[in-house]
Amino acid sequence: MRDVEVKIIVSDKLITTDGDAPQLPVIVAPAIIFKVDKIPAALPLGITFIGTGLDDGKQHEFSFRIIKKDNQKTLFQSPISNISIPVGSANFVFSGNVNILDFQETGRYHVIFTIDNEDYEDHFYIEEV
Repeated sequence: MRDVEVKIIVSDKLITTDGDAPQLPVIVAPAIIFKVDKIPAALPLGITFIGTGLDDGKQHEFSFRIIKKDNQKTLFQSPISNISIPVGSANFVFSGNVNILDFQETGRYHVIFTIDNEDYEDHFYIEEV
């Protein structure tokens, strides 16, 4: 069993593919710095978590939150959900859109993904043009 590893991608939004095949998430305009005309700003974001190392065939509990790094203020908190990784899967992908986030300040924000009580995090920035 390998250690759990998680990559977090923040983007403008996520869409899904059309067609007869299983729908797959498409990441639209991934970024580390999001520029806004003025603060406060209301922005939608797409969040994608890609990982490996979870026990397949077992239930796992996960959630995520978005915080302002310097003051630890929570902008978004997802509910706790349960998911099982299909047997034989080397990777897992969770993704979704957060419709509107109210950014009151520029600066560094963190996305914290919690799975089975372990935190994995990455960051992005909000900057004024």
